[in-house]
Amino acid sequence: MSGCRPLSDREISLVLSKFTNERDRCLFIVGLRTGLRISELTGTRIEGKKIVYVGLRIRDVWQNGKVVETIWVRKYNVKGQTKSRDIPLHPEAKKAIKSYLTTLGKLDPDAPLFQGISRFKAHRAFKDAFLRADLSGRLSTHTCRKTYAEKVYRALKHDLLATKEALGHSDIRNTVLYLDVNKSRVKKAILES
Repeated sequence: MSGCRPLSDREISLVLSKFTNERDRCLFIVGLRTGLRISELTGTRIEGKKIVYVGLRIRDVWQNGKVVETIWVRKYNVKGQTKSRDIPLHPEAKKAIKSYLTTLGKLDPDAPLFQGISRFKAHRAFKDAFLRADLSGRLSTHTCRKTYAEKVYRALKHDLLATKEALGHSDIRNTVLYLDVNKSRVKKAILES
């Protein structure tokens, strides 16, 4: 979502404490730690007269009795359907997934990972958590992806090409739109002058 802002570490901790169920909390963490769009996590697509689920399935994250090290996202499920990509799972995401899956009981590998939630319901759940955390500014489900972009960009010591790869962008101009590179520098200069 254009104009969404990233969250600080303090804000992330605050929001995590405001979710009312394990599924929504896990969805938030996986979004923060993979940079996947909400439609890639929970989405559906219309094909002819059929609605086809294209979000993550349990088999994408849980194999041989444990959480996988890397999520493989098929190009069929990615915005633009241009290329598949693999995303290493951060330890925090692995822990959240394992905790969430224990709440589901018997695991059907073909079932959606985030059962009973659409991208619209996810948006509402996130907005409610942001509200309970008393956060302001433009916040939505895309805030997770924006936060991921900022964190990866900093961790890569401002390597724009590597950040582009981490976000799965085909055009670096899209990556630049995710980063508040100039905004943060301008804000700092204004406050210091």
